[in-house]
Amino acid sequence: MTTNETKQQDLKNGCIGCLSILVLLVIGFAGCSILFPVKQKTQAEKVDDWYKSASFYGCIRKLKEQLRDPDSYKDNGEYATSGDTGNQKIIAWNFRARNGFGGYNNSSAICKVSKENGGSVSVSMVGE
Repeated sequence: MTTNETKQQDLKNGCIGCLSILVLLVIGFAGCSILFPVKQKTQAEKVDDWYKSASFYGCIRKLKEQLRDPDSYKDNGEYATSGDTGNQKIIAWNFRARNGFGGYNNSSAICKVSKENGGSVSVSMVGE
């Protein structure tokens, strides 16, 4: 064999080796999804997760819809949850937002969160 043929053979063997490793990786990842399947959550489980962790953010979103300047909303970090029955809870918190005259007001909001009908939120402001 000449040196040129040897280089071509080495290059061919190198490419085959790289392709073999790539195929093994693809098969390995496919095998992982079979061995460790991702469990799809039921609608009830999704609502439960939302109720436990994200419902407060739903309250804030609903409150911002009622503000004159939603971008001016500032959370004071003070909130309380009461009457949590597992299906319904009341969340109260303090916030600041710009009023119609351009100044900021301190206000409070009360939000009723329910798991009924896939999860619902109703908000009312106190001390506008």
